Amino acid sequence: MPEEEAFWMLVRLVRHYRLGGLFLPGLPLLKQYLFQFEKLLEHLAPKLNEHMSENMVFPSAYATQWFTTLFSYTGKFSVVLRIWDCYLLEGEKILFRASLGVILRSAHDFLRMDFEKILSQLRRIPVEPCDPDTFMRGIFGLPLTRKQIAALEAEYWQQESSAAAEDRDAVVAWERVRRESLAAGESPRKGWLSHRRSSLAGHRRTPSSQLHGTSGSG
Repeated sequence: MPEEEAFWMLVRLVRHYRLGGLFLPGLPLLKQYLFQFEKLLEHLAPKLNEHMSENMVFPSAYATQWFTTLFSYTGKFSVVLRIWDCYLLEGEKILFRASLGVILRSAHDFLRMDFEKILSQLRRIPVEPCDPDTFMRGIFGLPLTRKQIAALEAEYWQQESSAAAEDRDAVVAWERVRRESLAAGESPRKGWLSHRRSSLAGHRRTPSSQLHGTSGSG
């Protein structure tokens, strides 16, 4: 491919396919993909997902490279080309199909493995011995819809928004406690610890109105 065509192809990937989001500060798109992938794995193979979680094998440990390179370092090139073709045609959906296909093909083996063996197996690239046609037929047979992917994207960003709001509230609370502590001639750290203890005590305490409401019902 001529250099100019390669350049505009990269521009298209970054702008139209949002590929640039994989490498922005904080890796926002990568974190979203990992969240969606884990939720899809939990839905399609709950037993396997539970086993991998119990063994501390999380998607960030093995799927990061899949998403950031579009599988270009995973498996033989004939499989990678098929994934790229589908990616250019239908976008990110194929990345989830391929990722799930890699995991589910070896599900029975993974269920018998511990942390080290699971990661070792994943690093050996499970799609390598697979025929491209067989692999693609398998992943397109997975019950996966755009609606599912979009719903999980919305769920992820809702969680991120809530977490950001909590962080902002914490910063505001710290600044207020710091000013009050300094005005009282106390250590801001001591004031913050006192504030946190009071907050936790408030969360644990059950309001008497709730107790009366519970006892009076029924």
